[in-house]
Amino acid sequence: MNNYLWIGTLLCTVSIVSNQNVTVTYVEDGVSLYRGSGLSSGCYLNLGCFPYWCLGNISLCQAGFSLTFWIKAYSDVSPDLDPQVLLTSGGHRTNNEGFYIVRRYSDQYTVGVTLGDKHWKTTVRLASGTPALLAISWSETKEGENRTGVIVPDGSSACVVLGQSEYYDQLTGPCTLEVSDIILTNSKDTVYGFESDIDVTQRLYLGCAAFNVNSPAILTDSDRADPGSFCRLRCSQLSQVYALVSNGSKCGCTNSVGATNTTQCDGKWSVYLVSHVKVSHNYQLTLEWTPQSKRNYTKPFEDIVFNTSVGYNVKVVYKFTFDDGIIITTSTPPVSHSWMTPGQHTLTVSAQIGVVKLNASVVVNVQDVDEGQPPDLIGLTVTHGQSSFNAQCNLTVIDDLSSNCVLSYGNGKTSPTFYLQENGSFTFPSHTYDMAGLYSISANCINAYGHKSAMVSFVSRDLRTLHEYVTPLRNYSTLLFGDQSFFNRLEVSINNEKVSFFLADAKTLQVNAGDMHDASDNLIDVVSEGVLLHRHIVYVRSVLDKPVLIADKTAGAWNLTVKLTVLLNSADHVWLTIDYGTKSAGSVKTFYVPEITGMLRVDDTMFYGNLGEYVITVTASNEVSSSRSQMDISVQIPVFDISVRTRNITSPQQNAAFELRVNSGQVIAEDIFINIGIKYGDGAADQFIFKMSDRNYLGALVANHTYATWGIYRVKVSAMNNISQDEDQTLIQVGENITFVDITATSDRVTVGGNLEVSVVCPTGSNVQYRLDFGDGSVFTFGELNTSYQVVNSSNVVTISETSAVVSHVYSRSGSYKVKVTVSNEFGFMSADLCPAIVVSENTMQTCSTPTMTFRNIQTSADKPLVRKRSVTTLIPVDVVFTCSDNIKPNVTFSWKGVVIENIGVGKVVERSLYTFCSSKLLDNTLKIDPLALQFGLYKLTATVSPMGNDLSYASDSVYINIVQSEPVPSIAGDPVQTIMLYATAIFDISGSYDPDLETDTRRDLSFHLFFMSESLLKVNQKLSLNSLVAQAELLANRTLFRSTTANRFSLYQIGSCFNSTSRLNDDLSTFLGKITFAANNFASNQFSMAVMLWVERNGLSAMTYQIIEIRSSNASLDDLGSLLDLAKNADPDTAIRLLGGAASAILNQDTSSAEAQQKLAEDLTSEFAEGILFKKEHHLTTGI
Repeated sequence: MNNYLWIGTLLCTVSIVSNQNVTVTYVEDGVSLYRGSGLSSGCYLNLGCFPYWCLGNISLCQAGFSLTFWIKAYSDVSPDLDPQVLLTSGGHRTNNEGFYIVRRYSDQYTVGVTLGDKHWKTTVRLASGTPALLAISWSETKEGENRTGVIVPDGSSACVVLGQSEYYDQLTGPCTLEVSDIILTNSKDTVYGFESDIDVTQRLYLGCAAFNVNSPAILTDSDRADPGSFCRLRCSQLSQVYALVSNGSKCGCTNSVGATNTTQCDGKWSVYLVSHVKVSHNYQLTLEWTPQSKRNYTKPFEDIVFNTSVGYNVKVVYKFTFDDGIIITTSTPPVSHSWMTPGQHTLTVSAQIGVVKLNASVVVNVQDVDEGQPPDLIGLTVTHGQSSFNAQCNLTVIDDLSSNCVLSYGNGKTSPTFYLQENGSFTFPSHTYDMAGLYSISANCINAYGHKSAMVSFVSRDLRTLHEYVTPLRNYSTLLFGDQSFFNRLEVSINNEKVSFFLADAKTLQVNAGDMHDASDNLIDVVSEGVLLHRHIVYVRSVLDKPVLIADKTAGAWNLTVKLTVLLNSADHVWLTIDYGTKSAGSVKTFYVPEITGMLRVDDTMFYGNLGEYVITVTASNEVSSSRSQMDISVQIPVFDISVRTRNITSPQQNAAFELRVNSGQVIAEDIFINIGIKYGDGAADQFIFKMSDRNYLGALVANHTYATWGIYRVKVSAMNNISQDEDQTLIQVGENITFVDITATSDRVTVGGNLEVSVVCPTGSNVQYRLDFGDGSVFTFGELNTSYQVVNSSNVVTISETSAVVSHVYSRSGSYKVKVTVSNEFGFMSADLCPAIVVSENTMQTCSTPTMTFRNIQTSADKPLVRKRSVTTLIPVDVVFTCSDNIKPNVTFSWKGVVIENIGVGKVVERSLYTFCSSKLLDNTLKIDPLALQFGLYKLTATVSPMGNDLSYASDSVYINIVQSEPVPSIAGDPVQTIMLYATAIFDISGSYDPDLETDTRRDLSFHLFFMSESLLKVNQKLSLNSLVAQAELLANRTLFRSTTANRFSLYQIGSCFNSTSRLNDDLSTFLGKITFAANNFASNQFSMAVMLWVERNGLSAMTYQIIEIRSSNASLDDLGSLLDLAKNADPDTAIRLLGGAASAILNQDTSSAEAQQKLAEDLTSEFAEGILFKKEHHLTTGI
């Protein structure tokens, strides 16, 4: 086997050097005999084989060898790195010789030499991230580890290789190591590269004359396990460069090396560089122990197994120190130990990895306990009970202590725990098994010191005689429990004749069907060693064929007599049942046939007296099979109704669907057949047979038809059976109605003989015909099928697209012409006029220039239109500038046309003519748009201006205007300041509020918010928005105004304390006809001057008004009482009573000089009551007037 020299890593997580040019030099007796190099592939490189030099053959290194090389290990390598053979000439293999260097834990390197039956090994740590020169010297004179018994090769060649795993695989991945300048000499004393640091002949010997050496320290016993590592650690802590060890027991440190008279020194010595010392680690010593029992203590002299580990694959010597003076040192745990005395005993385990010391300890509880004895005697007997599968057990326990016993019945089930007293106890448990067979019943009894068991066998038997019916080809099968020896001892017999059997699975015993006798009884016995386990009587019966059912229907539609014939093939022991489906007495008949040798024929009749659907069912059955046949019998009903429904379609290419429903879908009998006919109105017809669904109602039938041409068709349907029929009809339109037509022109001014192009848009309608009247007597017609350019005559060319048609026309004389388009199809027509009228002029010599027009102070676009409210008047003035050759400026004419711009889809906008907005040759330069003239939306209004008499000198421009909603108009009837008497009714009439954008239902979608507050808060709250007011106010009531018409939401709020009781206010509150009324005495007594603020809101727009109210008490003057009559006209009788009572009190409190005023007020109040405004019979007023 080859010897190898390796360097590399197994896992190279960061690629530092992917390919390395490595040199190797061999020096023998001071002469360089070989120098070679190679480029590694990844981490692997074979540098050659050298069987005749010390370089590759360790047996030729008579004077030992020295090996040096530079190494740089990168630090980003996991500490759990698998061992890697960095450099080897074969010594790392168990059956090879040579040297090797193995990297472990990313920073620990093991250097070893194997020769014959000897093995030398040491460990060094190198810091990662910086280059280091590693030197190795070896001589066979140093004592090595004995390898006697290990297979050692003879005469094997030696090759120098770097980059190998511990399993001899090549390392081909990217590396985290750099290696260079490998030098090997055949002498241990020639160490190349170290001469400048430590002269071989001038090494420092402890005990000799030395200088600059710190006082040597005596190494402890534990330190002496690796004196070099601990001395290097000590010198590193002292910031010294060299560590010196004498005889493995003393450590000294120095920064320089030098000595004289070295021949006078004695003892073994070592010199170490104090670099790359690392003391941090992740090692952890674990200690586990296993007692002999599960007790929470250990008894004296009981051995305990102790195991320990550091968690890494590294050779470690463990020291086990027991507190009874026993010390065990081993590198191959576990160890066992026992204590002789009870108590809490301690074990301490220590280990050392390089300079790292690890310790772990455990406390063991040793107790000298009298554990007594388990139960003395267990007796278990079992007998078979009087019922099938029943085991009767007798358990006897002889014990000085109390015992707990459990029985296991051998089928996976156990008994409850039995608690038995000392000095002998008995129990008689019983258990019933699921099947016959052989079971092992065991008893296990436990006391405080142990347990004892007993076991017996029990044969479970089926004491019944079972009867079973099987088909001729079915095997007999039964379940049994037992092991293979139990089944080997079984015997099976049929009618006392022994037959063979087999096992279908572990518990299923089967006998072949061929061993049983057809049409007779089969007595089957299963016996185990003379004990009968099973006894079955098996009857073999044939499987019945399906009966054949034949019915002869006679008589009329309203009743039906059925003659029925049933045919059945040969069989025996047959029960034949006929169910005629009427669910009445006599509807089911049963026959028993002991044996059928040929074909059985059964004839029977049944009379049906009621309408409906019936199912006749014939069932033939015996003990092993059942077979059934059915037949439907229909007793029909009259057809009293049929209806047809459909919907219009827009194209002849579409299917027209017709839904047909018979007898209104009412609940009737099932499976009724009805003949249905349908005539589509175009000469085509269909016939259907309609069958009743299985849901007990007549489901809808859908008929489809395709029409060839446009039109309106009359569709007729009929339904009939053999006793009745009914008809229905409907109309269907095949085609689409015309819903919109528009006409526009590229210009409204042309010359005589000039070309005018108009565009007609008709997006809906099928088979549309177009008629264009150009106003000069020319009429042009075309149809929908014209889809390409067509020359109609010398002056008309039409182009038709999918939605529009472009027509050109030439006028032969001047004038103003009204152009009109009419579109029509089979279903209707629609017309539109071109706006404005076309002006045709033959005077091409215009005396005035083309005018320049602007909209005064208005600049718009489609994106930035002029925004105007619908409820206001809009004025659009036009300024015109032009010149004339004769310096006489004529009047300017103004023509207007408008289009509404509509968004018909995502990114799609169309312009449609506004026919209500069209004017021609007006003299007013200002366009006036009255309130409500335009609907909401975006409009483009185009003005065309020209000097009078110069129609072809014209200019056009457009203004975009967006008509938006106006704010609603709030209103509180009455003066800005109102006086309310405290004993009267407070009335706030808000019915005058309206939406100025509406002409009818002017309160539609308005919501009302009425706020009460102290007058002092008015000025502040006037500046707030509606939302801000609502946020700070207290909501007192929600109502609906004008409930039967516009149903407006009304909310009542207060800011501060404005009312005495909000609950009483709610009870008293009335909103009839938009008048908010309640008793004035609901106002808080400390409020004398209040503000009422009304907000009206619609679609996010809102407006506000307010009113000041002054609240007067009941001792008001007669001048104030005059106003109460006006308030009483709007009040209810209850309010009138309160008012009149207060007025009477006021009158009685006046002085005598006011008698005439008192009389006048009393007469007025009495007059109001007489008119029925304030009076009701059930109120009797005693005012003292």
